[in-house]
Amino acid sequence: MSSDEAFRRPPAGSGLLRLFTAMGYNQRWPVIAYWLVVDGIGLALLTYVLVTSTQPAQIDWERFALVLVGGLVYYQLSRRDEESRRGWGKVLYIDTTSVWTFGATVALPPVLALALIILMRVAKWPIARRPLHRYVFSSSCAVLASYLAAITFHLVYVPAFHGHGHSLVGSLVLMAALLTAGLVFGVVQAVLVGLGILMDKYPKVGLGDMFGSAEANQLDALCICLGAITGVLLHQQTVLVLLMIPVAWAGNKVALVQHLQSNARLDAKTGLLNHDRWKFEAERLLLGQPRTRCCIGLLMIDLDHFKAINDHSGHRAGDEVLRAVAEVLRTQTRRTDLVGRFGGEEFVVLLPTGTLPDILVIAERIRTAIRAVRVETEDLQGRPVVIDRCTASIGVAVAPRDGLDFDVLMQVADARLYAAKDAGRDQVWAQDPPARRKAPEPEPQMPGRHMPMVPQARSEAEGIQFRSVS
Repeated sequence: MSSDEAFRRPPAGSGLLRLFTAMGYNQRWPVIAYWLVVDGIGLALLTYVLVTSTQPAQIDWERFALVLVGGLVYYQLSRRDEESRRGWGKVLYIDTTSVWTFGATVALPPVLALALIILMRVAKWPIARRPLHRYVFSSSCAVLASYLAAITFHLVYVPAFHGHGHSLVGSLVLMAALLTAGLVFGVVQAVLVGLGILMDKYPKVGLGDMFGSAEANQLDALCICLGAITGVLLHQQTVLVLLMIPVAWAGNKVALVQHLQSNARLDAKTGLLNHDRWKFEAERLLLGQPRTRCCIGLLMIDLDHFKAINDHSGHRAGDEVLRAVAEVLRTQTRRTDLVGRFGGEEFVVLLPTGTLPDILVIAERIRTAIRAVRVETEDLQGRPVVIDRCTASIGVAVAPRDGLDFDVLMQVADARLYAAKDAGRDQVWAQDPPARRKAPEPEPQMPGRHMPMVPQARSEAEGIQFRSVS
């Protein structure tokens, strides 16, 4: 067993290994240990609250019943949308029931608030689409976040202000307490879950994997804010909390529509702009660009011998290479640059500002970074393999030197891309290609005679290396 394998799971032959495998655990053993520690703390906290809590007042039970009914009705109304969001692939899932659980956190005694979280999580289990141990871990994170948020809320919203909720000062203090508690509620869950993802996927993990996209965090913040309103309504006008059902449902619908609109702009394999969206944005930038001394660069990038990767290791390995190259383009370009997948193994980049030397430096930097790409994957037989030394040919068109029309720039960049390939591949070409000599006409054949067969040119991937991993 290699050292990496030893790190991935408990010691071979141990009873723990068989137990964890039966329970569905197949992560590295530090990840399993971390999850079990968080679950243990969550269980200990639930036990502590149950043992030390006093009997809730009748008004608290009434509030608990109302918020539970509201949460369950909301879940039934939004169930199909929740299932759709569960299927968003690698996008971090955001639990929108915080509209109800955070409201209970700031308005109910801890024992009832935690009971609501457990009941809501149990109700959502049929659409969880994840192993039980993962669902228990995320539930433990929610329990810990709720308890810490409740403590924060009562520390900020001191009893001296409880009777002054309608005054300006009291309202400001209440708002500060809600904002602070909401921040703790969201951050604690994000950190606990993010650390688990980091330990599970390290080193192939980014901040987006750990803490979600900006879109996901906006949805989380919206739900927590609605949860704050739910908490205020529970205290002030208890029955009116049911009005949060259509509000929360509409918010979930808006989030789903925004995600679908965003997805329609992106390439499914790489997450870059797809061909149509990139073309639309590029044409818009070209039309709106002021006629100054700044140049506009257009890079057309084609991976050399990409077919050899698919033939040797399969299309799954090819897709992983495409994703790795897409990540290179994200890191090697600026925030103002427009990056897209043109199709197949071709990518396009529009550089809206800069000088000609700047554009060439970026193009060369991209070429060098692609050459350093290293992808660990499996071949067609399922054996581990490392694909590295990939290369790319890049054609560069520059406005206004090569024209200002989008189609003209694309044509120029495409011609220079093929010139780079004809010149030996793995290079940047920013000048007009040399004129090609016209191929000689084939000699006429006598009737009844067949044309001689021309040997088919071999496409050899001289640069790409496929190395088996023992």
